[in-house]
Amino acid sequence: MKKYCFGIDVGGTSVKCGLFQTDGVLLDRWEIPTCVENCGERILPDIAQAVKDKLAEYQISRDEVEGIGVGIPGPVDESGNVIQAVNLFWGFKRVTAEMEQMTGIPARAGNDANVAALGEAWNGAATGKKNVVMVTLGTGVGGGIIVNGKILSGSHGAGGEIGHINVEPDETEPCNCGNRGCLEQVASATGLARLARKALENYKGESLLRNQEVTAKAVFDAYKERDELAKTVVDQFAVYLGRALAAIACVTDPDVIVIGGGPGGYGAALYTSRANLTTLVVEKFAPGGQMGTTEIVENYPGFTEGINGFELGMQMKQGAERFGVETKIAEVQSVDLEKQPKVIVTSDGTYEAKTVILAMGAYPRELGLPNERELRGRGVSYCATCDGMFYRGKTVVIVGGGNTAVADALFLSKICKKVYLVHRRDELRASKTYMDSLNEAENLEFIWNSEVVEVLADDLVTGVKVKNKENCEVSEIDCDGVFVAIGNVPNTELVKGQIDLDEGGYVLADETTRTNIPGVYAVGDLRKKPLRQIVTAVADGAVASKYIEEYIAVGE
Repeated sequence: MKKYCFGIDVGGTSVKCGLFQTDGVLLDRWEIPTCVENCGERILPDIAQAVKDKLAEYQISRDEVEGIGVGIPGPVDESGNVIQAVNLFWGFKRVTAEMEQMTGIPARAGNDANVAALGEAWNGAATGKKNVVMVTLGTGVGGGIIVNGKILSGSHGAGGEIGHINVEPDETEPCNCGNRGCLEQVASATGLARLARKALENYKGESLLRNQEVTAKAVFDAYKERDELAKTVVDQFAVYLGRALAAIACVTDPDVIVIGGGPGGYGAALYTSRANLTTLVVEKFAPGGQMGTTEIVENYPGFTEGINGFELGMQMKQGAERFGVETKIAEVQSVDLEKQPKVIVTSDGTYEAKTVILAMGAYPRELGLPNERELRGRGVSYCATCDGMFYRGKTVVIVGGGNTAVADALFLSKICKKVYLVHRRDELRASKTYMDSLNEAENLEFIWNSEVVEVLADDLVTGVKVKNKENCEVSEIDCDGVFVAIGNVPNTELVKGQIDLDEGGYVLADETTRTNIPGVYAVGDLRKKPLRQIVTAVADGAVASKYIEEYIAVGE
């Protein structure tokens, strides 16, 4: 058996190339631009040259290469001929024959989503699965469907081409394929950018997307900054994609449904899927939950330079999906947790499962100031443990008077130059046990009977305006950061009346994560617990998976 092979993924923007051992070990990966000028006549010659260059670099002879596999964004017949690839501006093209002629190496060509599905079934997220639906999102939208271990290619190689399912019957502009209202027009990278540009035309408010090139990355970057227009566009994108997936999805019978795609949800999903439990994660927005709004996460192990919260969420999602976890972007509308199987009603359909993990998280209470949200990550924070190290040697203001505010004050007083604690009353609500430590902090100053009425900023926070509630005088405090510590709100309204909650609305679940209903588990920030961090949420997920395995094994 020959030792090497090449994998080529031809996209509308770039061609991704990989040199592999035939046992699946990746030796090298690189990209070249997709040259679509003159109806894409340079695409295959460029690929052939890239293969030859890599052979020379690694000093590999053609005789040592098993073959070249090429994924094409369009229908490909059994002979390796492309019928049409609209994003490459190809008509009929003999891909297999031309690649073999130009390289002297055996070649095979297939639809990109089909070969991606086969790859995942061979050595990826769908390893060992006989029935798989693979969706590829890039310049276009592709789909690969495996039924009983065999790829669904159709009569002309166009089976599974979900990108051209009609999801918008009122669309007036034509797709590259010539039809109107295709999924690719609204759910690809180019489609998402197109949605954003159209939305901008009629949007009167401020948006980060103005005065810049509108790309898919720009939309998601703005989304992470809580840009209202970007949120609307991403929501619209998700609805279109969900609508298409709902149309092609079969009825499933998962072992586990996870509600919430934050660190607790994906931590649990990773462990349940590794235990060979079919797992579905239902997430309303994007992976990561509240974590996804954090610019830099510095206190999660393994990242020496820190990591963007949204990126960490995506890595958690991809890590779980590697073992077969399915993610559904949808809103859970109602649940019936006392039934067996348990029933989850979402905006994209109804699901049943033996067990349910509640991972909806919590969100911080805000001051309600006009520019508060847009300054989040630029000086406004809701977690001293998460963001405190950014303010080492600087001046900060803490708003609040409970245990969280006091704990934040003690933590920040050890690393900051100056700490102001603004409280609306004349004494703290926090435990008296904190007082001795507070009084010993020489750089901590209390601002009693006061409230922050404005956050001052240029691009970053520069200070706050504070109003005294007794005499109504307004003063300014220069600072580099504002920490809002007035409590959190757990996202438990969905399960109220079924799951036991404490007076604050947090789920009463012990360290086993079990709730009062058998088969229902609570992980992360919605659970009553002393510390709410990314690492503790992930730990909750791992613990929940252990007890879920036991629960299913004994059939209770």
